[in-house]
Amino acid sequence: MTVASQQPLEVLESLIDLYLSDVPQLKEHPYIRNKMREDAKVYAETIFLSKMTRKNFLSQLRQVDNGDNSARMHEVVNQTIGQIRENSKFSSTQRTELEKFYKGLRKDLGLNEIENPEVMKAQNLASEESEQGTTGSIMDNRKLNDLIKNAMINKEKDK
Repeated sequence: MTVASQQPLEVLESLIDLYLSDVPQLKEHPYIRNKMREDAKVYAETIFLSKMTRKNFLSQLRQVDNGDNSARMHEVVNQTIGQIRENSKFSSTQRTELEKFYKGLRKDLGLNEIENPEVMKAQNLASEESEQGTTGSIMDNRKLNDLIKNAMINKEKDK
C-alpha cells in the first residue's frame, strides 16, 4: 500500500509541474494542494486494486496448476482476466481525466502559452533574423494553413 500511495504523488507532482510551473505560487494554493492529495488517493486506490487483482489472478493460476480444473475455477479465472482489463482501462481513463483537468485549469487561468525561456529565446532570434532581411521565416500552423487556403483559392480563380 505504501508503494501504491507514493507512485501517484510523484505522477501528480510531475503533472502539476508540467502544467502549472509557470506560476509557482499556484502550486501552493490550498485548493490545488488538496485536489492533488485527493486525486493521489483515488489514483493510489486504483493502483492498489490493480496489484491485488494481479496477485489474486496468480493465486488462481497456481490453483489450476495444482490440479483444480473445475468449471467454476476456469470461470473465476476468466472473470479475473476481465477485471484486470477493466482496471487497466479505468486507470488509463483516470490518468487522461487528470491531465484534462490540470490542462483545463491552466487554460481557465489564461496560461495557454507555455513560457519556456529556451522557446522564447529561439523566437526572439528568429524575429531578429527576419528583421535583418533573411529569406526564411518561422510561422505557426494557423498562418501556414491560411497561406495554403489562399493559394488554393487563387489557383481556382485563375482557372
